[in-house]
Amino acid sequence: LLLIFMDPQAPSGGTLCLLERLDIYCPGEGLGRSISFLFRGMFTAAWQANPAGFVALPILSVRIVQLLRRNFNFRFSTP
Repeated sequence: LLLIFMDPQAPSGGTLCLLERLDIYCPGEGLGRSISFLFRGMFTAAWQANPAGFVALPILSVRIVQLLRRNFNFRFSTP
């Protein structure tokens, strides 16, 4: 949800990467911004931020759905 609501064009402070906050090179540089741009339909900006966002977003989405299904089934399977 944070990636949906964060401002990807913010000059600083919009990072979730602990390494980047410590001024260490982050291997996923721009991935969060890329996903945030994708949620806004800004595909060129997403590609420029990090092309891996196009792969990461579907993977994360599938995993979130799996976890929600598991949690939903678990709650209603017990008496």
